[in-house]
Amino acid sequence: MLICDNDEVYRIGLCAVLKSFPQIVVVGDTAEPAQALELSELFAPHLALVSSDLGETALLLIEALNREGVPIIMLAPQSTCETDRMKHPADAYRYLAREAGAVKVLDCVQAAMPA
Repeated sequence: MLICDNDEVYRIGLCAVLKSFPQIVVVGDTAEPAQALELSELFAPHLALVSSDLGETALLLIEALNREGVPIIMLAPQSTCETDRMKHPADAYRYLAREAGAVKVLDCVQAAMPA
């Protein structure tokens, strides 16, 4: 799994939660979409968590991940999940509210992981 989120504290917490589950391997985390692309090419993750707060660079990352066939979960504030769904209608997306607890994060990640 690859994580790209510009909030370092949130990213560290998310990594800690996910790494506590042995079936989930976090291959990289970064605040920079360009570095996320490099990590994706290097490690071929099975899933990517991408912040909706990364602006236009997030769209480039998402397009590249889609071309690679990497499922994407968009991380967004609860209040903007529906708006973001309209802005980024690609059917490869799932949305996860940044406010979600550990159980919800795990459920969403497990549901999005390829079989």
